[in-house]
Amino acid sequence: KIIFIPVGGSNLVLWTHRLAGLNRPEFHLYDRDDQPPVRSHNQEAVDAINARGCVAILTEKREMENYIHTAAIQSALAVNIVFGNFDDVPELVAQELHRTTGGPTPWNSLDEKKRRQKVSQAKRRLNSQATRAMTPALLTQLDTLDEVRTWLREISRLYNS
Repeated sequence: KIIFIPVGGSNLVLWTHRLAGLNRPEFHLYDRDDQPPVRSHNQEAVDAINARGCVAILTEKREMENYIHTAAIQSALAVNIVFGNFDDVPELVAQELHRTTGGPTPWNSLDEKKRRQKVSQAKRRLNSQATRAMTPALLTQLDTLDEVRTWLREISRLYNS
């Protein structure tokens, strides 16, 4: 009864109208990416979806990985990092994993392709391993605006409508 379609990058705009023909409630969650007051490049997609009577929301933080508590990251990946709401968490984790595993080449000396691969791998590990280490207490501590639970309540409301 609920379909989750994880998409990213340039594919996001394609989905703003693709599901409209199903005539079902829709909930879209987009990374803000850009720190206010800069307008998010996803704002146009959010506006288009909301104009159709569906629900689209921009995160208040940079991206989903910013909602993973440092304790969960430490527990799952043995990486100790500190980050803010608009820091690039996957990149910080990739850098720290590279440093702690004793990579012979300093991070800044790696070619761009190799860095991107390491960041992509860190992102996958954050979203598979570190999220499993999250607890309600860690979420409450990290998500002071109660965004994640608000998203879940909105999904529930749409499901029950």
